[in-house]
Amino acid sequence: MNTPSGPAAMSWSALKDELFDVEDQADIAVRADALRAEVRAHRLAEIRQRRHATQTELAARMGVSREARPL
Repeated sequence: MNTPSGPAAMSWSALKDELFDVEDQADIAVRADALRAEVRAHRLAEIRQRRHATQTELAARMGVSREARPL
């Protein structure tokens, strides 16, 4: 896969398929989703704290309750 000017470029998709089997790719996707959810939660907490709002006040404004929180 080399050219006279150096190694040929490989797309991320092709490289991912070469490096990780289907089970690994599924695990990576699950972990990436969890990481994105954690980042969103931290961002929301930072916004809430900057506005000096409690979690209860924010939940009320968002129309959600503690019971509605995903696990």
